[in-house]
Amino acid sequence: DDTDLDQSKEMQLLLLLVLAFPRITQALVSQRLLSPLSCLSTKRSQRKDGYHEEPFLSSKDTPIVFDSETEIADFDSDITLNNEHSPDLRSNGWEQYDQDDREADVKNFARNPEWLDAATDEVLDKQQYPLGELSPGDVEYMTSLIVAWSRRWLSEAPTNIELLLKRIVDDQKAGNREISVSTEMYTSAIEAWGKSVAGGRAQRAQSIHDTILATYAQTRDPNLAPSVVSFNTLLNVWAKSGDCQATSMVERILKQMQISKVAPDAVSISTILDAYARNSEQGLNVTRCEEIFCLSDNWNITKTLYTYSTLQNVYARSGRADGPKRAMEILDGMWERWNEGDALAKPNAVNYNAVLNAASRHPTPENAELAEKLLVQRMELPQDQGGDDVEPDKLSYALAILCCSRCSDPPRGVDAAEKILERMEARAKKRRKKEKNFFGCSSSVCASGCRMFQRSSHSAVQTQPTWTSRAPPNHYQANGALRSEWNFFRSS
Repeated sequence: DDTDLDQSKEMQLLLLLVLAFPRITQALVSQRLLSPLSCLSTKRSQRKDGYHEEPFLSSKDTPIVFDSETEIADFDSDITLNNEHSPDLRSNGWEQYDQDDREADVKNFARNPEWLDAATDEVLDKQQYPLGELSPGDVEYMTSLIVAWSRRWLSEAPTNIELLLKRIVDDQKAGNREISVSTEMYTSAIEAWGKSVAGGRAQRAQSIHDTILATYAQTRDPNLAPSVVSFNTLLNVWAKSGDCQATSMVERILKQMQISKVAPDAVSISTILDAYARNSEQGLNVTRCEEIFCLSDNWNITKTLYTYSTLQNVYARSGRADGPKRAMEILDGMWERWNEGDALAKPNAVNYNAVLNAASRHPTPENAELAEKLLVQRMELPQDQGGDDVEPDKLSYALAILCCSRCSDPPRGVDAAEKILERMEARAKKRRKKEKNFFGCSSSVCASGCRMFQRSSHSAVQTQPTWTSRAPPNHYQANGALRSEWNFFRSS
């Protein structure tokens, strides 16, 4: 009927408000200008017995308890939020959940570590899940547990993932032909070992990936074909391992990619360069990094900002006196590529910070002057005034101050560092004032919109609302206010 239709439109508009202005919405809820139940959305998942509504959680993972006397408007939405499946996804059919079951699902949400431990123990229990009787639905459920474990920085995450993987493999060996393991599952295990702090984590991740390659060579199972994602995940583990063999291992992995006919991408090149920057001795492997960087053109790899920044970091950590100069040449080359039409080559603050980092590691008066000019004359100035119009961040100012403070000419360096600090403070005050004006305008507009929605909802059920002294705006005024706010947002 018309009432349900109005409520559906109202809830969709409120959902857009929540997604666009989360902080403002939180403030409105705290000021009781917006009901928390209005911000609740539901997703529908097709079950064998019909639809089952699963509530989303807030951004802070706080369970939302349904009001038994409140009817949630029935509407469809294509917006997908981060949410894990509720437990017990067995293949024996779905029962129609009542209100208590739905609230229990919210409390047993998969982001709860206690629930994750209990769910893992349950699926590993062979009395509840007999050997050789896993269904594809059970494997899908176990895969969701593997992904959930891989996203946690916990010491037990890698071992639990391997136990889940072994359980599926054992079921296959028992004669179950309806299920299979995949490269994505093994990649999650490699990722979990990369987040671990245990000794030998890189070697364990390498052995898992070697298992993928050996099994695929024997079975030619397409589900176990190595992918660029699995290779990149392994490269990242070695790059951040701090192991003395990291650089030799990334070279070995690069050769394995070529043998397996898996084409490297920009992430592969960036990770290999990062491994050299983190683990190489000073000045020994810069030439090899330059060769790998140039090989990306032969492999038809489109370089990204981070591909350039990793090579800049190689120069910064090389210990060479010309490190800042070479990093600056990379930055200027990026602008040349961008002027030639390469949209991915436009530098950002990361690339400028790499030059400042290189300059701070070689404290000379020339590098101090380079850092000051790069920050003040290129990053802060807009393009119509001869600058590059790149917004500096806190790290940009910190590196510039560090470079000047380390200068071998103390009076000159201290004066330059103090000026940069003053510019940083002035820029921070200007930004806070600008944000205060913006959020103040947004709060007033959103409050007016909420009053408009509340009046529309109350008028639908013919109840008399209580208003403030000022009358709420009509639809034309509200749309005009939102349009003005959007123009202000674009201009700022």
